[in-house]
Amino acid sequence: MPKQNKKDDLWVYVLLQSALVILLESLKTYNFTIYNTDITYVIPILPIVFLITNYIIKKYNSKKAFISILISSISPVIYMYIMSFALNKTLILTSIIGEVVAYLISQIINIIIYTYILKNTKHSYITILLTYLFSSVFFYITYTIFYLNVITLDGYWKKYLLSISIQFVVSIPLTIIDKKIKSTNK
Repeated sequence: MPKQNKKDDLWVYVLLQSALVILLESLKTYNFTIYNTDITYVIPILPIVFLITNYIIKKYNSKKAFISILISSISPVIYMYIMSFALNKTLILTSIIGEVVAYLISQIINIIIYTYILKNTKHSYITILLTYLFSSVFFYITYTIFYLNVITLDGYWKKYLLSISIQFVVSIPLTIIDKKIKSTNK
């Protein structure tokens, strides 16, 4: 009977992940300031999306996590299409394609590393924390490559280091939560 429950509740995590990715897309234009540097609200929320992916890997498997990533990467495109239609505006796919590609690549990297850690190590707090950080860094790098022509390079490294520091702080409690999740995937 537990296998039936596992199949029934996966959709909840996929919807949660999709909703968070849509939230990330919606918050990308809102900023807060630290040390005279604007940081987007996406930065502290991104590691939570990685936590959901890692939870799906632990509870189900990497294949289900990959499917959830594909669904959640399509959801902001559909959301932006519906919003542009509702607001009678033109949808410019290039405005969201960089985020989607960065999201996909960083999540695939996350799945590969996290699955390796689960299968081949004792998955200590440090390795899990480093997985979150590496995935976040890869998201930031991929995003920067796609939007290099529109990113202002003045203060880039200050913004980059502040963003990674914020994600590091957010990833610490997520690592503790992640470590407490028991794997039911055999």
